[in-house]
Amino acid sequence: MDMSMDMPMPTTTGGSTSMAMPTSSSSMSGMTMGMPGMQMVFFTSTYTPLFSSSWVPTTTGQYVGTCIFLIVLAVIQFGLITLKSNLDATVWSPRSCCAPMGQESSEKGGESGQVLQRARASRPWRVAIDGPRAALIVAIGGLGYLL
Repeated sequence: MDMSMDMPMPTTTGGSTSMAMPTSSSSMSGMTMGMPGMQMVFFTSTYTPLFSSSWVPTTTGQYVGTCIFLIVLAVIQFGLITLKSNLDATVWSPRSCCAPMGQESSEKGGESGQVLQRARASRPWRVAIDGPRAALIVAIGGLGYLL
């Protein structure tokens, strides 16, 4: 195995010592150490496609507008996720639709727990509840795809 590497060696020119820089990228066991095709991470260009390749801002105002649009989409998605969580816990929960009156806040044992277990085991698909839930899940997934 050849372990030779191009290392900068000190050279003396006119009484001062300097380091000679290699002219090509160094390699070790066939692995390139230099990365000539690497792009910068932070740059200032208002011509970067942020949302899609067909929606490329050409001015600073369009670029800022696109950034604000993406932030608004993210806030809407977060709001829909929160709404679904709240609706699942209150309106769409099996406890709110299937428990006998007066036993919604009972402990897990007893008759209320048995009703809840039966509701979870054999809950039919209902258009009034599962239709809006499915639409909300599709909207959340669509926004996630766009973002």
